[in-house]
Amino acid sequence: MSYTKSFIKGILIGISFLVPGLSGGTMMIILNVFDDAIHALNQLLQFKPYRLAYYCVMAFGILTGITLFAGVMSIILSLYSGYAMTFFLGVILSGVLEIGKLLKGIKIDFGHVMAFVVSFLLVMLLTYTEGRLVNIMEASGMFRFVSLVLIGIPTSVALILPGLSTSYLFLVFGIYEKTLTSITTFDLEFLFPLLLGILLGVIFFTRFIEYAIANHKETVYVSILGLILGSCISMFAEISFGSIPELLLSLVFGIAGFLCITFITKVFDKN
Repeated sequence: MSYTKSFIKGILIGISFLVPGLSGGTMMIILNVFDDAIHALNQLLQFKPYRLAYYCVMAFGILTGITLFAGVMSIILSLYSGYAMTFFLGVILSGVLEIGKLLKGIKIDFGHVMAFVVSFLLVMLLTYTEGRLVNIMEASGMFRFVSLVLIGIPTSVALILPGLSTSYLFLVFGIYEKTLTSITTFDLEFLFPLLLGILLGVIFFTRFIEYAIANHKETVYVSILGLILGSCISMFAEISFGSIPELLLSLVFGIAGFLCITFITKVFDKN
């Protein structure tokens, strides 16, 4: 049963990577695996396997979620963007409440406030620069290969860090649609350099993130809260309501997203 739960959690995390504004790290917090997963990844990179079978099953679930739902998510976001975004906003709200529990009782100081503000403004900056930084789709040859590797490095941080959306970074770099298409068609010419950059970034940043969690946990989670709330505002800005019935139906989807992930979390928390 433990491995079944791990696989299902992996699928949910994989799906979250595909949604602009929703972070895989946020889903890991919601599913109560974030700290332990970062520790396991760091131990693996030091050739000291920790819960290896459990996280291999979860990794397979992540790959399954990404592979199976990349095409579906592209269609849903194209045809039902508003309803989908409000559903995922409900999911993210559950993550905000989880972080609120972790921060309960801490003394807020100036450093915490600055960490929150900087994180929040970072997401706002990414939203503003969406598709404006580079035009990788017009590049070719070695320049395109190197560019995709360099894009993969910051993407690795978004894969790990809650509140920083992988898909939003892809939108910023102008490769979101191409990435979804490449996953469904297994375009290795595009995916290989991107995955190589992600691997290099994971190797470089995982130890730093685990150190920060171990030694500055409150500041880390305040920063994560800023990232998540910033992503909520960015997602909300993408939603348009054509009529009152559409607004009400969107609210229903938002509540459904919150209740759905809350129910799933409670089921997984039962041993």
